[in-house]
Amino acid sequence: MKKSVLLTIFIFFVLFVGKSFAVEVRIWGPNKYSRTSGAPNIYIDSFSTMPGQGKLVVKNGTMDNKSRIQDSLSSAIISVNGEQILGPRDFNSQVYLLESPLNLAENNNFSIELASSPGSYLTIEIIIEIELPPDPGEEGKLTLLGIDSDNDGVRDDIQRYIYFTYPNEEKVRLALTQKTKLYQEILPQANDQNAALDIANKLTLNGECLLYLKGRACFDIESALMAEILNTKERSLAYFIFNNSLAGKTISGSDSKKWKNSCSFNVIGGEI
Repeated sequence: MKKSVLLTIFIFFVLFVGKSFAVEVRIWGPNKYSRTSGAPNIYIDSFSTMPGQGKLVVKNGTMDNKSRIQDSLSSAIISVNGEQILGPRDFNSQVYLLESPLNLAENNNFSIELASSPGSYLTIEIIIEIELPPDPGEEGKLTLLGIDSDNDGVRDDIQRYIYFTYPNEEKVRLALTQKTKLYQEILPQANDQNAALDIANKLTLNGECLLYLKGRACFDIESALMAEILNTKERSLAYFIFNNSLAGKTISGSDSKKWKNSCSFNVIGGEI
């Protein structure tokens, strides 16, 4: 009987560890749009994301601790990619929260028309559901390579960090995911000088890509990612050995005009 119970627990644990969970991630916003006096206000905006299903979330004005709605609009029109999603019939000064499904493209445009009392406003955000592995917690720090339950080459904790830190910057996520895979590859073979040089050259290209995407802000972005990747003594030591393996080696970068070509993905359009 005891063996049967233990086997059941083990099977449940394996299924749980290997399972990804749908997580809501805000990819755009929250952005505030205010009504002024005179003719209706018309705002035009855009964002990029992964194509698929999303959700529009609109907060009409503000709600105080007594559930009273203030500064709300009684009339507005919100259109996404030329399709009206919410219109005047959906808005009421006593309605605070509105949600609607969206069909999202890679590059999306929307317009907002506000026609109500001056001083009223809307706060808008776009949310998508993505499959992310569960947070490994302290279990993810027990080995050099950590836990990669979906076998995508990225530690589960870093995969989650990238998505939650840069939810509305897909190209930054792509660049950081690529960088993470390179570090995941080098840590177990940090003593191999040939492997270290090869990956160092790839990391240089990745750094140029991030410079193109974010300018000097990329240095803070990379430092924060490194702190997450090298979050144990064993991982920090492996990185130290990797650096030592590069002693006496020459690594050349590209001219700044070619940094765009250092990205392994299309950087045209979107938030760039």
